[in-house]
Amino acid sequence: MNRRSRTLLLACALITGCHVPQADAGPQGSDASSAKAPPRNGERSEHIEHLQPLPANAITGEDQDRDHIRDDIARYIDDHYAEREAVRLAARQYARAEQHGLAYARDPDRAQDAGDEITRGIECLFAYLPAEEANAIWKELQARTIDTEERAQEFFALQDALAGGYFASSPERVQSCAFDTTGIAP
Repeated sequence: MNRRSRTLLLACALITGCHVPQADAGPQGSDASSAKAPPRNGERSEHIEHLQPLPANAITGEDQDRDHIRDDIARYIDDHYAEREAVRLAARQYARAEQHGLAYARDPDRAQDAGDEITRGIECLFAYLPAEEANAIWKELQARTIDTEERAQEFFALQDALAGGYFASSPERVQSCAFDTTGIAP
């Protein structure tokens, strides 16, 4: 796929029901002492304790709480889905997977892992939402994530790395969720 085709594909992805997000506020902080805040009352654990810090660069953007979701994307998700816990958690899972895809697009093994993660994130959204709404949410989050030319280039590198790959789905979509699903009805 040539550069013009990729740019056109990105433009189409951004136009389909999505608005153009604002640019990042600035570079990621380097204070190693900052940590993920504990869950608020009633919040479920996202099972992210094992995550190593992502490389701090223009692709990954600002992630002050080190939850592997760019801060502007996390704010959007938390604001828009505050009253829908399962959707909020599934959207955060998907956003984290997209972030991993961009961060590791040029590492063949990690790119495949990110592809698996992205598939599970989308399946998790489908576990809690009708197809039309799940599609709209992951497409919106993808467009917000791929909001610069540099990120678009990494997205295309990820697509190249994943070309021809096979990603198995779970027998039950809720099993794809990377958070405690106990008591949350699909």
